[in-house]
Formats: sequence, C-alpha cells, structure tokens
Amino acid sequence: MSLTVLIDLDDTLLLNFSSAVMPAYLKALSHYIPDVAPDLLLKELMSATKKMMQNKSPKFTLEQVFDQHFYPGLGIPKQELVETLNRFYTEVFPTLRKLTEPNPEAIRIVDFAFEQGFQVAIATNPLFPKIATQQRLDWAGLSSDKYPFSLVSTFETFHFAKPEPAYYMEILTQTGWLNQQAVMIGDNYNFDIEPADQIGLAAFWLNAKKAEQNKSFQNTYSRTGAYAEIIPWLKQISTECDRLEIHSQAGLSSVLQATPAGLSTITSGFDPSSWKYRPKSDEWSITEIVCHLRDIDREINLPLLKSVLQIEDISPIEIDLNPFMNETNYYRENGSGALSEFVEIRTELLALLSTISGDDWNQVMRHAISGPTTTKDMVAFIAKHDQTHIQQVFAALQNGKARKKAPKG
Repeated sequence: MSLTVLIDLDDTLLLNFSSAVMPAYLKALSHYIPDVAPDLLLKELMSATKKMMQNKSPKFTLEQVFDQHFYPGLGIPKQELVETLNRFYTEVFPTLRKLTEPNPEAIRIVDFAFEQGFQVAIATNPLFPKIATQQRLDWAGLSSDKYPFSLVSTFETFHFAKPEPAYYMEILTQTGWLNQQAVMIGDNYNFDIEPADQIGLAAFWLNAKKAEQNKSFQNTYSRTGAYAEIIPWLKQISTECDRLEIHSQAGLSSVLQATPAGLSTITSGFDPSSWKYRPKSDEWSITEIVCHLRDIDREINLPLLKSVLQIEDISPIEIDLNPFMNETNYYRENGSGALSEFVEIRTELLALLSTISGDDWNQVMRHAISGPTTTKDMVAFIAKHDQTHIQQVFAALQNGKARKKAPKG
C-alpha cells in the first residue's frame, strides 16, 4: 500500500542547522535592521515565535500571528520593514549555506519514497517564510524544482506549528486526506516524534542517544534508529499497514482544528469560478461543501455538544435535518463568506470541546444521524465527515484542473 511520508528538514535532511545556522541567523538578523537595537529585535522575534508555536486557532495563519506581535513589539509598522526583511532573506540568508551540508543518507530515503510512488511532504516547523524554507531545501540537495513534494510547510500557509498535534493533521488536510497510512520521520522527540506518534502516525526517531532510547511509543510501528533502518521500516509499513486510523482524543480534536485551517489555505486566492465549479452536474461545488460543513456544525454538532455540557437545554433527537440537508441555495452563496462562518462556528465548537475531559468524554447522547452515541464517538464522526469532504474538495480541484487543461491539448 502507498504511504504519506512526512519528513523533517532541519537536522534531518539538512545537517548542522540548529547548532550552526540558527545562532548565525539570529546574530545576522538582529544587526541587519537599522534603528532597532539587536537585543530588542531578538526579544520580539523570540516572543513572536513563541506565540506562533502556541497558536491553536484556525482563524489565523502563523504569519498573521507573527505580524500581530513582532511589529507592534518593535513599534514599527510591517510595511516599513518588509522590504528590508525581504532583502535580508535574499542577500544575507543565502550566505549561511556554508555552515550546513546535505545528508546523502536522507536524500536516498527521499529518492526511495518517490520511486515507490509515496506522497512526500516536508514537515519542517513552519516558523520561517517560504523564501527561507525553499533555500534550506536547496542546501539539502532537495530543491522543489527537482522533487515534487506534495507540501512544504511554511508560516504563510500554516496555522499550527510543532509540537501542536494539529500541525500534523493540517498537513494531511492540505494534502487531501488520502486513504493510506501516514508516517513521520525526524530527529527531535518532543517536536517531531511524540506528537505525531500519539495521534496515530507511525514515527521514526533518528539518531536518538542511548540514554534517551527508553522513550515510549503509542504506535506499535514507531521506532528509534539510524538512517539505514528507515527504508526497511517504510517497506514494512507499506506492506503491513492499511489506512491511517485516528482514535485518540488529541488526534480527533486535531482533525477538527485542521479542517477549517486547511480549507482556508486550499481556497486562498480562489476566483468565483473555482468556488462554483462542479466536477459533474450532480456533484457539489466547493462552495456547497463548505456550506454543508458549516450547517452540520451549526445545526447538529454545536447544539449536541452544548447539551452534553448542559450549556443549553436542547433535545438533540428533535433536530430536523431537512431544512439544510436539502438546501438548494448553497450554490448561490458566497463561498469565501461561508468559509468564514464555518471557521467561526468550528472555533466555538473547539473551545467547548477543549473543556471536555473524563466522564464527559464518554457521555451518552442521541445523535441526529447515528443515534445513541458518546461524545468521543460524536467527535470521531465529525472527524470522519471532515475527512470525507476534504477528499471531495480535492477531487473537485483535480477535475477542475483537468478540465482547464483539456482545451490546450
């Protein structure tokens, strides 16, 4: 069976990044901006980076989170610094290449994954802009011009960072939730391995020191070892494992976080025709999919969750599906506006979900679709429903691209 392979960049594909490049990068950047004291710049840079790593909201990309904290901390509007920062990444950042070296063993692993037809995503912590991330891939000998990565995570397009479990689910959302197993490869237990392993991915922890090898794993296929052991490990998993199944509370909640976040990135820059395109006359457009997700949350999922938490006196069994399940006006709605509404409703649902623990997670309710069920089962139902419609979105995108290309032939 095919795999989705998530692989870390810094200190996994590219050597010496943390030990050599990061100190030099911070020093160079802190002295590059005129009229800003180096100590102040470093303080605000680290503070804004911490805010990105703590973000749990699907409303904001990491770039937006960074902008909300970094520039006000310096007391300088972004528009006054953006040209200077772009020049830094164009002229100064490339000089740090000499401090790194590509990893031939890692390149062999990536080559093998593509030869097998696996989907490969660069799961680097998305705390850098795209220009810096693409350069680091070039330094690693893995240019995106040569390797067709399905995704490279950067702060412009991601809403969550490591070690948030939702970061991994956002990768899977943005790559279409393929019906296959997913694995994570990285060098850092706390950022790469533990969160991925605990939400259901098989994880391979590289170069762990012997004193640290007693760390526990949730997934029976997660391993600790050297680069030479990864290809046999990938072969084993592709042979023995079926599609990825998410069962943990953290994993299921992360799927719910990632859906509105991923949809926001997927649809960014859409023109009206892209929102309205139907692959076939009897299939939904992306606007209709988003409206459906919004109304399922608003009319079923959110009221049910409020009833479990006794926020409102609701009788879920009386919820009527027909007014919105048979809705014929979805196609006429504004897709971007419907997505904004979905993000708001899902954010409210996630806030309530974050308060649930212990007995409430196993509270029995009567679901309007599936009948008597627990809170955990309801969340699993929502997660599966999300995944199905993300797959539907990608099918529409692929068919749309094919349709647009056809006349050129």
